[in-house]
Amino acid sequence: MPMTTLPPDTYDAPWKQALELYIEAFLAFFFPAVHAAVDWTHPVEFLDQELQKIVRYAEQGVAHVDKLVKVRLKDGTSYWLFIHIEVQSQYDATFLKRMWVYYYRLYDRYGEAVVSLAVLGDEHPGWRPNDLRWERLGLQVQFTFPIVKLQDYRQQWALLETSHNPFATVVMAHLKTQETRHQVEDRKRWKLALARRLYQRQYTRQEVLNLLHFLDWMMYLPEDLDRAFWDEVKTFEEEQEMQHITFLEREALTRGSAEGFTRGSAEGFVRGQRQELLDNLALMLDLKFGEAGATLLPDLQQITDVALLRAVRNAIKSATTLDDLRAIYCAPTQSEEQKKPEPDLPALPPDTHN
Repeated sequence: MPMTTLPPDTYDAPWKQALELYIEAFLAFFFPAVHAAVDWTHPVEFLDQELQKIVRYAEQGVAHVDKLVKVRLKDGTSYWLFIHIEVQSQYDATFLKRMWVYYYRLYDRYGEAVVSLAVLGDEHPGWRPNDLRWERLGLQVQFTFPIVKLQDYRQQWALLETSHNPFATVVMAHLKTQETRHQVEDRKRWKLALARRLYQRQYTRQEVLNLLHFLDWMMYLPEDLDRAFWDEVKTFEEEQEMQHITFLEREALTRGSAEGFTRGSAEGFVRGQRQELLDNLALMLDLKFGEAGATLLPDLQQITDVALLRAVRNAIKSATTLDDLRAIYCAPTQSEEQKKPEPDLPALPPDTHN
């Protein structure tokens, strides 16, 4: 296979967008126990600005992705999930200390209702830091958090191929991007295989477009191979008698990848998801409540938060009245300033070790 020098692979931005679009699928795939504890009839909140204020020196770069997510648990309590994705190829000797610093700063703000989770995307199978211990002059500190190692999925490839979870595609793309760093023909072959798989998973059209964008963004190809890739996608669609990706959709995908997924294209995908949810809600409300269900549509059409619309959709099956659904998007939120601060935890000295 020819050796070709490619631009540095981009991992952080595609992961960030996938996490924002599919947070529920992310937790179900990587942290099922956490997913099972969350009440998904309530909207999820991404607190990016809060995270930047609390963890002042946290940086969003090519090395990692950080997200602070507020969720409601099934027991009625609110929790803050700090999700850290280490996407660089090399391991980071400061990782444990960073996780500790992030945690105690979040603890200072939110108390015990903070859970740290980490996904490690490096290429070192033996590097699995998730347990920090420190003892000095009778003081003992132990900090342990759940981690997922993407390299482990190389031995579970058959499970990835049969999974309907969008993050199976994300993981396969991540691993194959690493594996084909200098083999562009192999990368094109794998990118095409993963693209074809999207059409076989019974995803909605918007989900196919979202995940195609992810593949196109992460699995970069030179211009000639990129054209060949899209030609083969079109041929596959024709063979399967599927709705073609339009020229404008393709341009949006490739332009978004080339520009680092601009704010405009990101918002376009969110708008598409929102419209699809509104269409689904109209049908589900009609099936559940008949003509009365349509009275909710004007309210729902004013909602721009995709997570909130998804929460309403998820609650329709168990709802007995329309007021049950109204309560979801009309519920007042508790002021964060009313929460009592918890005592701070000590930071580790410079000679931190695990």
